[in-house]
Amino acid sequence: MSLRKIGHIIHYSRSKKLIARLTMFVPPPITVFDFKMKRIGTLVDVFGPVDRPYGSIKPEPSLSNPDQYVDVDIYVRVYDLERRRGRGVGEKRGK
Repeated sequence: MSLRKIGHIIHYSRSKKLIARLTMFVPPPITVFDFKMKRIGTLVDVFGPVDRPYGSIKPEPSLSNPDQYVDVDIYVRVYDLERRRGRGVGEKRGK
């Protein structure tokens, strides 16, 4: 299973969300992992400048200490990313 790096966690907010600096736009919701394929949570919102957005990640309930993931790179499965993107812009349906 291949992974693609999408960013880096920079902060754990008071609203109990992990804030990440993203290297690319990723359509939410999508599951994010660390480099060991441990599920960190779900990307629920993307905000900020278009060329370098931020993402808000809802941590998995099984994580006992989510703030330990600050300064960790985050990844998504390539399969999930391709599935979420769907068809390219301008492609017609049907014939």
